[in-house]
Amino acid sequence: MESSIFDITVDILVERARDARAELVKRFKKTKPFRMEPMSDTERIQQYMQWAGTPMEDELRAQGMDVDAIHMNMQQLIRRQLNG
Repeated sequence: MESSIFDITVDILVERARDARAELVKRFKKTKPFRMEPMSDTERIQQYMQWAGTPMEDELRAQGMDVDAIHMNMQQLIRRQLNG
């Protein structure tokens, strides 16, 4: 079955959006987000503890976030806070 012009157009737009996002991530990787101050480690841990193990965690997974990597990074941060 042949793809319609609309399917082809959407595929092209999705690919361009993906490429644009990748380019933005590459260009602004170490840049502070607009109008946001860096969060302290203590604040990050508090925020993490509020959603870890709750239904919000499932929502984050559904949005495509790598929650397991977040857990691992936050556990390392917590260990550093306790040791340092």
